[in-house]
Amino acid sequence: MRSKNFYLTTKRVYTLIQSGKSPSDICKQLKISKQKLTYYTRTLKNEGFIRKAGYKCWEILKDYSEEEIKKEVKKVFRIDNFKLIEIMKLPPNTIRSHFIQAKVILPDAIIKSNEWKRRIDFLLKENIEFKPIENFFGGGQSITFGKVEFILTNKSILISIDKSYFGSDVDEIKYEIAVDILKGIKKLERALRANFGEFGNYKFETTRQHHSLIKNCFAKVYLKSKKEYLRVSDKNGLWLLVDNSFDLGELECIHSVTALNDIQGVQNFFNSLKRTNFKVTPSFILQELNEIKNRIKELEEKIEREVLI
Repeated sequence: MRSKNFYLTTKRVYTLIQSGKSPSDICKQLKISKQKLTYYTRTLKNEGFIRKAGYKCWEILKDYSEEEIKKEVKKVFRIDNFKLIEIMKLPPNTIRSHFIQAKVILPDAIIKSNEWKRRIDFLLKENIEFKPIENFFGGGQSITFGKVEFILTNKSILISIDKSYFGSDVDEIKYEIAVDILKGIKKLERALRANFGEFGNYKFETTRQHHSLIKNCFAKVYLKSKKEYLRVSDKNGLWLLVDNSFDLGELECIHSVTALNDIQGVQNFFNSLKRTNFKVTPSFILQELNEIKNRIKELEEKIEREVLI
């Protein structure tokens, strides 16, 4: 349940946007971070109150209504991986994002500090449970809080989230994953009494990510007809496969860099097929192109005959 403060702050953000304030001005006036502001503007955008009109610029579309905000439906679900049976009622081609790992790039001041070099002493002193990891970027320490694992290395921190994200919108899922990564960084900072950001900003990049379409028709047909799983590679490596983890029949994009864009393209492809009632297929397109080619050839022959006459 959202608190009264949430609705009050959302209304204040709306009012400040209406008055022409910039995002920086709104953050200063409300004393909130840019990430927190994004949370409120995203809520207003999803309910159709505002739209992005340009870089750091929003446009008001309709009057603010707290009742409409209260009706907002959560678009992304987080589910523990061992409880995936709970999502069996979700529709086909819902996106499942999982096996998420991000690398937090530490500021030079942290890497070069004696405190970071002696972090094992701190962990032992504060009775923080950890597992040593040998031969891993010069050695590291694994710390787990709930469903999030942190691996501390000499130059970075790896964050692994043992949850699946379900939704229909790639951007929504991407946002929720980023929120959880930032929450993880903050939790680790409190435990280690450290600051892994530079000038209030954090730098991180995904090093592992799997995004799939569950109950996908192509995956189901393939799994019925083949004994081996489909694996598709290009010059950049393996990027697409058919998987049946948890009996979900998934068409899965797994490239560490491009997986998010890949799954959006795959989703758009299948949605476009459905919009045309599966009539516009590759064979249909090839047939139409051949007919156009034949018509052009006939027209060229006709023109040639007329010129000769």
